[in-house]
Amino acid sequence: MNRSILLSIAVLIIISLIIGLWFILYLQSLSTKQGFGIYLAENDKLIISDKEIISYNDLSYELELTDEGVDRIKALDVPMSGKPFAAKLGEKTIYEGSFWVPWSSQSYSGIVINILSIQNNNIKLEQGYPSSSFFEGADLRDNSELSNHFRSLQKLR
Repeated sequence: MNRSILLSIAVLIIISLIIGLWFILYLQSLSTKQGFGIYLAENDKLIISDKEIISYNDLSYELELTDEGVDRIKALDVPMSGKPFAAKLGEKTIYEGSFWVPWSSQSYSGIVINILSIQNNNIKLEQGYPSSSFFEGADLRDNSELSNHFRSLQKLR
């Protein structure tokens, strides 16, 4: 009888630990899905997240990144035709664009991140390539949800 009680208590403790661990992992997955991220369109791979963002300027549309964030962008293999991305808040796509290289002879009419124009760990989300005169469509960078998100993280400049 004594042995069966100890065994029951041990099983309950193990089940409680498993449920607790599952709950912690579940909460972590929710928090990552709620954050901002720049994802590659081809495979939904996260390139930049809140973790790599030091600050966001919602007037100039610049992100100040950690060294790790800059390294992730510089490591991208960007063809002359660009590498499409999606800027998401949680699961919601706010806008789409493309990583671009400055030696490309192709124009682009969307939002661009020029991977070689990183200065002081800042990247700029720009309109069109090679200049803003090539941009077409609505400018979705001016987004109150994004501003509120970065304000809540105290990362809004």
